[in-house]
Amino acid sequence: MAIIVLNPDNGASIKGWNFEGIVYFEDKPFAPGNIWKFEDELTGQKILETYGFLEEISVSRAKKFLATTLLKCEQCSFETRTPEDMPKHMVKHKAEAELDDLGIPVMKKPRSIKDKLDEETRRIDNKMQQDIDSQAKDAGLDIGEGLVSDRSLGV
Repeated sequence: MAIIVLNPDNGASIKGWNFEGIVYFEDKPFAPGNIWKFEDELTGQKILETYGFLEEISVSRAKKFLATTLLKCEQCSFETRTPEDMPKHMVKHKAEAELDDLGIPVMKKPRSIKDKLDEETRRIDNKMQQDIDSQAKDAGLDIGEGLVSDRSLGV
């Protein structure tokens, strides 16, 4: 009995898989968003065991899968049959590059982890200051009011 195997869109490309001395997908990889039918049940079961992200699918699901349109990214080799995945993928390209006034793609330097942490620290500091100001107003005090200096104590 044959086994139909789906490599889901969030899977990984499989190339040069060796089983029982035979190299599969040597010339053409088993790319995400594709299906293959394994006539040898043992080989189908072994590839499913080897790559946990692969899925065994029924003939009816394979027919539905093949009936859906394959969407291809115009900027890279990404392909999907799931319409919701393409906008998510395109966000990555928008972040990577934008066009200058001549239409030349411009690569922006990604923010470093340090920059992200600094931004988060500033956000937290601002939030804490807002909370302090809010509590002072709730107590009926203006900002700075209620503070006592050493001079007022006669020291």
